[in-house]
Amino acid sequence: MRLTIDRSLTDTHDVDLEAAIGTSLAEVVDGVTSKRAWCGSTLLDPSHQVGTYPLVHGARLRDGPGPHTAALPGWHLAAIAGPDAGALIGVDAPVTVGSAQGPCGIRDDAMDAAHLRVAPTRGGALACRDLASTNGTGWWRRDGERWWWWGFRRRFTAHEGDILSVGNTALQVRRGDGPPGPGLARPALVVGRVRAALPWTPTPAWDGLPDPTTVAAWTGPVTIAGPHAHAAARAVILARGRRPPAPAPFDEDWLRWLPAARASDGQIRCVSSAPGPEQASLDAHATQCRVPGTVDTAPRLPIAVSQHRADAVARRLASTAAVAWPHAVRWADVDRPRTQSRQMVPLSVALGAVCAPRMEPWLVTLDERTPHLLVAGAPRSGASTLLATLVGGLTYHYDPQRLSVVLIGSGTDGPLAPCGGIPHVRVVAPRADGDEAVVALEATAAQARWRREALHASGKSDWRAWEASSQAPARLLVVIDDFDLTAGRSRVAAATLEALANSSVFVGVHVALATHRPAGAITPVLRASCAHTVALQCASESDSLGVIGVTDAAILGDVPGRALAGRPGQREMVQVAQPAAETSPRVHRVGSDVAPALHLADAVATRSRQDSSSAPDRP
Repeated sequence: MRLTIDRSLTDTHDVDLEAAIGTSLAEVVDGVTSKRAWCGSTLLDPSHQVGTYPLVHGARLRDGPGPHTAALPGWHLAAIAGPDAGALIGVDAPVTVGSAQGPCGIRDDAMDAAHLRVAPTRGGALACRDLASTNGTGWWRRDGERWWWWGFRRRFTAHEGDILSVGNTALQVRRGDGPPGPGLARPALVVGRVRAALPWTPTPAWDGLPDPTTVAAWTGPVTIAGPHAHAAARAVILARGRRPPAPAPFDEDWLRWLPAARASDGQIRCVSSAPGPEQASLDAHATQCRVPGTVDTAPRLPIAVSQHRADAVARRLASTAAVAWPHAVRWADVDRPRTQSRQMVPLSVALGAVCAPRMEPWLVTLDERTPHLLVAGAPRSGASTLLATLVGGLTYHYDPQRLSVVLIGSGTDGPLAPCGGIPHVRVVAPRADGDEAVVALEATAAQARWRREALHASGKSDWRAWEASSQAPARLLVVIDDFDLTAGRSRVAAATLEALANSSVFVGVHVALATHRPAGAITPVLRASCAHTVALQCASESDSLGVIGVTDAAILGDVPGRALAGRPGQREMVQVAQPAAETSPRVHRVGSDVAPALHLADAVATRSRQDSSSAPDRP
């Protein structure tokens, strides 16, 4: 998870860190600061762990209370409009809301320093008391599809979804990490009294404005005019929940916490002079806003978000939009020691981490029921890296007497190339579209035929029984990167590949295939034969559908190694591990160089030499 140590702790500048889930705060700040750290309104204990609220993705650590960078789980007030829109005020205990500096302070000149006292009640509401303020405290409540104005009150009880009018700020009562659902119904008798008391219902002063605390609409083109256009543009961007498309109205650091714009997102423009009503979407001034082109163009509350407040809101969005799974996982991070036995057990290897709260290892087991693996993804999505981790992980735990490997399409400088030096590897064909690849494939098919005949001659009922007798040959793993190039060399090669994957009798041969061009390469026979399927970022929805059965792999994002993994009856999001035999650093500074880890292939070779392991004759 990415965290920021504020300059108030370092005395120089902000420091961005990547920290693993479960890392203690003491480890995070070690060597950076010796001061006690706050996150939002919480003073953190040195033993507080990363991933535990509020020390989550996007957290900013400070030397004192500050804006909340994580969604509040309990009662709180959200400033949905006003000169300091985006502020959150927690109300787990009685608080005083006003313009005075502090965790409950809102920059609003129309608000008294101590304007309003708010406290939670036993009945699941908030007791509100105006502190004899200059401008009073108004109260709005929603009934069905309409907002009803209750006027200015000295004392009242507000429920979830109600909005308090405090100075030039609208504060919505919320509970949990999101806005209340639409159309919250209230007792008809109470609403009836309000209707009877007021001959008219005023238009809510925040109506039609972008709410920076909730990802909602504002996806089309937006033109913002007026002297406070930039401050209002921040509200629009946060309400959209994504970075604006190029050209952006400004370049500010907090934008990095938001995902990239979608193709359907319109451009956001800021202009100083007011265009015509048909051109402007929002006219922003210090004390009011107007929404031209709507039925009601009456003045609204000001809508302004400062850079300081936008940073906190963007971090909250980042922490709640999705769990911030690590962008880089090493094999050593997810590997688990296993017990070797004389009897060959199903080949099992950790290929990465499951994107779930506990980040469990993603294990792939190759046996007679699920013998083969199919991987597809766009170029540079991580397919070759996955194959390298597969080969390195298996050969690390299974010696050459139990596992042999054939590498086709390994290349000379890619992620799979170092695996060519592993003692388990019997055949290496660097080019998937070369003659060596076809020869290796045909030799492997001949080996599979010999195994079937030998199994029949052994008198054993199946491969597992033959293997238990210690008379069976080693398992054979055939790894083909860019297999579409090999299959495209000839019809014989394509048929041979399908025959290997679709053998009716399991003879200890496993096939792992990868391609960057799944369309046309993945035949129905191959798709049906490979129980394990992995879809990395795909170039199109049709590619994703052909690999994993859903279109989701087309929108995985630009994180190399992020994938959807499928097996019979299950589909899960995973992060593919890099073929590294050393664990990742628990904490490292963003942008700093991390010492390169020992490649799994080198670790296997070293281990084999230490064990004086000798390779058997080639099958």
